[in-house]
Amino acid sequence: MNEVKIVLNRDYIMKEMKRRGIQSFNELARQIGISESMFNLLMRGKRNPGSKVIGLMLSYFNVNFEKIFTEQLTKVHRSA
Repeated sequence: MNEVKIVLNRDYIMKEMKRRGIQSFNELARQIGISESMFNLLMRGKRNPGSKVIGLMLSYFNVNFEKIFTEQLTKVHRSA
């Protein structure tokens, strides 16, 4: 069985950080309004963003969903 996982578009985020002169993920997290630990988990693909985080990021970057996020299919192993 497959599951869809929403992950950050790291390339876009890194380009935007450079363009805006943002030096660290922690600085960007503070500007967006999310915790530094949550942002680091998102950037490493260890956590899926919830609707609040998605909304904050869309508002901060002022772009459409597809610019910041991508979808990944992952296999889910279920025991019987």
